[in-house]
Amino acid sequence: MVTILDRVLFSLDRVGYARGGRAVLNDISVEIGKGTTAVVGQSGAGKSTLLRLLNRLADPDIGTVSYRGRDLREYDVLALRREVALVPQLPAPLAGTVAENVAYGPALCGKGCDVDEPLLLCGLDPEFAARKARSLSS
Repeated sequence: MVTILDRVLFSLDRVGYARGGRAVLNDISVEIGKGTTAVVGQSGAGKSTLLRLLNRLADPDIGTVSYRGRDLREYDVLALRREVALVPQLPAPLAGTVAENVAYGPALCGKGCDVDEPLLLCGLDPEFAARKARSLSS
């Protein structure tokens, strides 16, 4: 039997959050299911604030944010952040090549990485692997 906890990672119940005296999120109720890969919306719509709430970089002024059916405030923040990662909007490449940047995460887990495959999945030619990562976008 599949329960709602098997499908929903996060839920927000009547969440409100203000910054600098201005409401950024107001009475938001939503469920974010497994497999969700992006939050999109207009500039200033509250996407970054939402992500900060999901990672407990901030707590809502009102309402409840839950992860796997449990209020985020019940989690040890460090344990939560081992499970829930925030990917910044502005990537910060590491010094070195694109290949070294792509292989960095798997290396942390003691694993190797076929660098060409992720590049192809991103629509990049494998020749990018040898380029300096910091020179790709400026």
